[in-house]
Formats: sequence, C-alpha cells, structure tokens
Amino acid sequence: MLFSLLFFGIRPYRAAQQAIGENIIDIVKFLRIKADFYLPDTDIDANYHKVISQQIHVAQHQDAVRELLFKTRQIVNESTATGRKLLFTFVETVDLFENITASYYDYELLRKQYGHTGILDRIGLTLKKMAAELDEYIGTLRQIRQGDAFNNWFRRQAEKDRLQGPPQRDNAVSAAN
Repeated sequence: MLFSLLFFGIRPYRAAQQAIGENIIDIVKFLRIKADFYLPDTDIDANYHKVISQQIHVAQHQDAVRELLFKTRQIVNESTATGRKLLFTFVETVDLFENITASYYDYELLRKQYGHTGILDRIGLTLKKMAAELDEYIGTLRQIRQGDAFNNWFRRQAEKDRLQGPPQRDNAVSAAN
C-alpha cells in the first residue's frame, strides 16, 4: 500500500495512461471483430456473440478509465498539459468506440446485394488496416516510453561517470603498456 501511494505521488498519471492504452487495445479488438462481418467466410451469428462480448468489455474498461480520470483530483483539478492530453485522448477514444458501435447493418442483406462485387472484402480489409495502424500507434508509444526510460538511464550513468572522474587504470594494464 505504501509503495502504491509513493508511486502515485511520483507518477500520478501513469495508471491513467496505462488504462487508456489498454482501452485503445480493446477498441482495436472490437474493430477487428466488426471488420469480420464484411468477410464472406465469417459466421454472422457467432461474430455477433463476439461483438457483444467485446462491447461489454470495452464499456466496462471505459468506466474504469472514467473513474480513474474524473475521481483523481490531481488530473481533473490541475490544468497541466499531461492531464489535458489524457482527458482529450480518453474523449477521442470514447468517440471512436461510439462511432464504431453505431455502424450496424444487415450483414446478410449486404452480402446478398454486394458480395459479388468484392467491395465487402475491401471494406473488411480496410477496417483491419485501420486496426493495425492503431496497434502500431500503441506499439510506438510503448517504444517511445521504453526509449525514454533508456535515455534517462543513459543520462544518469553519464552524469555519474562525469562526477566520478576518468576511469582508473588497473595496475596490471599499466604494467603491460
């Protein structure tokens, strides 16, 4: 408990950042499931069950993120750039999810009317590409965060080395030269 409080005091936005990232990953999964409706080999009834299950999961996760953001006094009350970015990102992810959810079609009828044109395959693949781009975005954010951690460690090591002075030569190495 003490460690959690200490960590939260040092990095108050970390839990919200992680929760928003996980929420985006959930939305990507939802988008992929929705894209499957446009592919001719997808069992529509089975896919509806997947959609409903993932939709519930995303909604629950968004509720958790909402609670983290709006019940965390530091994020809501402070007008910091990080807090504003978190709120903006969350609002945008909610909008994205609502737009994806709002698109409902009679997929059987779509397949009958447009299946022979090949356009449904293109739509499905385009949606999967969009999901892949969101996945890539999340992956890039992770790499940046890890890169920042590495760069910070590297800077600390360089500063530590600078304060300690030049490395001391070992006597055995000195005698060999």
